Amino acid sequence: MDPDVLVEGHLEIVPISHVSSILQSDEETQVEIERFQSCLRRMYETMGKSVLFLETAVHFHSRPHAHIEVVPMERGMEPEASMFFKEAFFSCDEEWAQHRKVIELSSARPLKRAVPAHFQYLAAEWGDPAATSGADKDKSKDKSKSSKAGSDAAPYGGIVHPVESEGTIDTNFCLE
Repeated sequence: MDPDVLVEGHLEIVPISHVSSILQSDEETQVEIERFQSCLRRMYETMGKSVLFLETAVHFHSRPHAHIEVVPMERGMEPEASMFFKEAFFSCDEEWAQHRKVIELSSARPLKRAVPAHFQYLAAEWGDPAATSGADKDKSKDKSKSSKAGSDAAPYGGIVHPVESEGTIDTNFCLE
């Protein structure tokens, strides 16, 4: 296996435009990325897996191209992912101690509403935003809908850690 691959099925979403974070990309690019993430969620769901999206948006001057790591995981591991990343963000070394805030993400508060575009951040997202929206909850009550429509999808969640200064933050933090 390629040493840069974390697990089988690991891939990256990389926008064509040169931006330092996905939040700095234009609205059209963000919508396209969200659509692609939705397709990946459905694909991994057919394999009995869930998916974790990781973005390390730091070192804007020396790392001018954004990307999102896509890491498949066993279905039902979302609570463990949440605990893992919260613990990792809270136990960061002194370089990160200036700003220990962890922001919870939800379908009502996605990443683009939680962090300003010019901020540096570390983000981990999982689940399906559509699985927790009001419209889809109503749809899931309809017995004629199959599990492929997202009724079995994990609820959306995630956390983001804003970073005040570049310091010596490891650009591969999410990959460790």
